[in-house]
Amino acid sequence: MSAIDNDPRVLVVSGPRSACGGSFQLSQASSLTCVEALSAGWSAELVEGSQQIVVRASAAIDSYAAVLGRAYEAAQEALDRFTMHAMTDLVIESADSGHIAWWTDAGSLVTRLFGVSDMGMKGSATGYWTEKDGNVVSHPPPSLVWHPSLRYFRLAQITSDLFDAYRNMYLGLEALLSSIVPQLLSAAGVPTEKEGVWLKRALQQVDSALPLSRYAPTGSHDAVTDVFNDLYVGTRSALFHSKFGRPVLLPHSAITETPVNDALERLSRLFLDLFHMQFGYIRHSSGMSTAAFDLATSWNAECVVSDDPAPTSKTDLAINPSGGAVGRLATTPAPDLSEPDLKFWFGEQPTVDLRSTLTAIHRVGLESAGNLIQVCRLDDPLSLDGIDDLQVQQGVRLVNPQLPRFRFLT
Repeated sequence: MSAIDNDPRVLVVSGPRSACGGSFQLSQASSLTCVEALSAGWSAELVEGSQQIVVRASAAIDSYAAVLGRAYEAAQEALDRFTMHAMTDLVIESADSGHIAWWTDAGSLVTRLFGVSDMGMKGSATGYWTEKDGNVVSHPPPSLVWHPSLRYFRLAQITSDLFDAYRNMYLGLEALLSSIVPQLLSAAGVPTEKEGVWLKRALQQVDSALPLSRYAPTGSHDAVTDVFNDLYVGTRSALFHSKFGRPVLLPHSAITETPVNDALERLSRLFLDLFHMQFGYIRHSSGMSTAAFDLATSWNAECVVSDDPAPTSKTDLAINPSGGAVGRLATTPAPDLSEPDLKFWFGEQPTVDLRSTLTAIHRVGLESAGNLIQVCRLDDPLSLDGIDDLQVQQGVRLVNPQLPRFRFLT
């Protein structure tokens, strides 16, 4: 056994009670070492000084998709328990950008390293024209009128949590919309109109000036009703309420909260366009289009791994800048794993082909034509001990920084 295998910070996925499992990054390093028994035969581990939570189960699960969801739920349960035990308060961050999962397939232990890097752009432009006499004429942009709704919009942009972003974004829309179409009140200032009734009436009223079809889910046939059901019934009510037995959206219940993300994107566009309609101000925005992103990521790539412990740097030219061993995986583009604005490459290799030079993995990356495209460093290296098949899923995601946020740490 090598020295690295004796390090408690090294992740060893094989073992009698580890037919499947996952490892996720925490908001900060753990201050204690402990093991916690969980529901359905799962267990969770923290190691002092490590920023990972590791969950395992003895019952085999035979696919990546199945084990990832179960492992993530187990990790969240463990963090709930640690807080209730008054042991430590932690949260998983950026699970959709990096994690490790393993499972048993036909008796073989398969492990996947998953990583995504963000790509985007921002810019600015100024418009003017020149008159016949050579005078340059330009008009300054409209001044920004402050409105209370802007407070909620700002909080939606700076939070690290998706659900908090949606709540604040909805409150921003509510504040703005109610100043355009006030809720009916009694002489004493008490609402005489239920919340849902007011919202639907307000949406119907603004639809004549700002057609809501642009903000309705795909396949909508009744924009006002569908926007109402999407933003209020389907998302807002499930986020603002938690009564047992009713439809609720439990925070941090899935790695990719796609329905909430999608609803937030539509809600953000509606808020900004409604603000423009009311006050004449357009928020500065720029970005890379999906077509440009596809062109910018049209290269062939190879997944590479290394035991090199060097910290990552923008100046890295190789996966092993300090001379560590390198392993290469047979790699292909993965359109079946990709989606608009998110492109993946998939590498796979039996570990018997890697063990002659590698015992553990510290860095994972993509190379194209010999050039390092992206790299991710595992703070806790992954031991190859007991792994039969190693998979690497590396991706690039389009995130334009001047558009309303749709990605959050939690």
